[in-house]
Amino acid sequence: MPEQFIFTEPEEVTCMKVSIPVVLAEEEVQVLIDSTIHMPELTKKVDHIDARVDDLEVEPVFIHEHIAHWHVKIKKEWAHHFKEMGGLTSVVKKLIIEGTLHKQIYYVNQRDEVKHVQEEVPFTKMIELKEAQPILDEDNVFIQMHKPRLDISWELVRAGRLQQTGIIILRVKVVEYRQIFVQVCPSPELCPPGNFLEDPSFEHWAGNVPVFWGATNVTPTGIAHTGSLAADLGGIDATKVAALFQTTRRNIAGGRTYKLIFWAR
Repeated sequence: MPEQFIFTEPEEVTCMKVSIPVVLAEEEVQVLIDSTIHMPELTKKVDHIDARVDDLEVEPVFIHEHIAHWHVKIKKEWAHHFKEMGGLTSVVKKLIIEGTLHKQIYYVNQRDEVKHVQEEVPFTKMIELKEAQPILDEDNVFIQMHKPRLDISWELVRAGRLQQTGIIILRVKVVEYRQIFVQVCPSPELCPPGNFLEDPSFEHWAGNVPVFWGATNVTPTGIAHTGSLAADLGGIDATKVAALFQTTRRNIAGGRTYKLIFWAR
């Protein structure tokens, strides 16, 4: 989980409030479902069973406890969200899982015909989270679920009764939307990216002056970091001051910081 750091900016920055989903807890749940049905006719064998989970719902169970019991357990990156709270706070400790296990049972009867019978088994299970979590607002809490995995085993008893055991494996996340302030960069329209200099590689010269640049006591040199040419400051007279400059006004926005980065030896 990302943390918030307090630091001093050299200049004013623009921030905006955003709402982000914060994962409070993540659990892998196993639901065991036993069922026995009487087959509609005498059965030689069960060929296979197709199963799926329908109407799956997971609901958080909230309790209310005094916030003083939870200050030491609240993660430091969220402590400032809870510091103004007093009295009771909502805590999610348990989850209720409900759904229906739908099965299509394909079997072979005494006449060697393949038929099928349908069975629907509703289920409910309550689980306790490994670590209870205080929350800011019950209305902002929701459950994320991955697609459940299923495993069905069975035993045919006396050609007329089918005993089955189903295992549903489900990964769930308890998530709460929380509001934070984030620093935003200026839009490309306000501060376009890119290099604003003309010919930053010094590839073109007019005598001892690079094209698009102003220069004093500078000569071209073939000792270059990239490309074929570079600027040799002091190339005319090493005892005198050398200068290399360029004036640019395009796409320059007020209140921004620009960097001039160069390679020198």
